[in-house]
Amino acid sequence: MDDTHTNQRGKSLEEFIITSDLLLMNEATDIPTFETIGGRSWIDLTLCNNILAQNTKSWTCGEEESSSDHKLILFDIEPGT
Repeated sequence: MDDTHTNQRGKSLEEFIITSDLLLMNEATDIPTFETIGGRSWIDLTLCNNILAQNTKSWTCGEEESSSDHKLILFDIEPGT
């Protein structure tokens, strides 16, 4: 990810994610989740707890056009065992 600037809201969100023991499902993607003429960003996050993360598969960020500047985020949730 190329986002390098974190403001206070971002720091607060990061602290919440850590203290809530949440996992970020989209940390290894090269495709930005938000894109306009003015720039692009990985601003959209998919967060899960540990149990749901184990059952979340095939997380992808689509590159096709949508009616928003935000890209479509798709993933499968498989039944737990």
